[in-house]
Amino acid sequence: MNNIFDNIGKVDGICITTNGFVKSNGRCVMGRGIALSARDTFKNIDLELGKLIQKHGNICQTIRFIKGTYLIAFPVKTAGEIMSEDTLLVNHHIGRFRPGDFVPGYALKADLKTIERSATQLMNMVNTCSWNKVLMTKPGCFNGGLDWDVVKPVLDTILDERVEVIF
Repeated sequence: MNNIFDNIGKVDGICITTNGFVKSNGRCVMGRGIALSARDTFKNIDLELGKLIQKHGNICQTIRFIKGTYLIAFPVKTAGEIMSEDTLLVNHHIGRFRPGDFVPGYALKADLKTIERSATQLMNMVNTCSWNKVLMTKPGCFNGGLDWDVVKPVLDTILDERVEVIF
């Protein structure tokens, strides 16, 4: 797989799919997928995002500007929820929580309503900033546990040709 960050300086924005969980040290959990790649590539981006989430909430927002390209948080999960019979966990966290436990966002499956909200917020940013090209991976489909066939129709109603979904 190509590194999406090789496009820095070539596009207006690159979306980083995220959850809204901020640890006690102020850092957003960025432990898998493109979020992990961003955390490993850009020093303290997890701390920057944690501060932004604490200030503005778990919303689609710019994290950093590098060589003409914005790195954009694109939430696909909530910050967390209380475990119930309806709670959907990613495979590697199944069995770790009991009813009534708080489940942090990173352990949850991606949420279509959160993805829809993030896509709407992203398009507002694209329009406001007059961006021509923003890249994103398939939101919620890898470590978020959703199928692309479920997510794509939601995005197709919101995103336009200025946002390219790759990988």
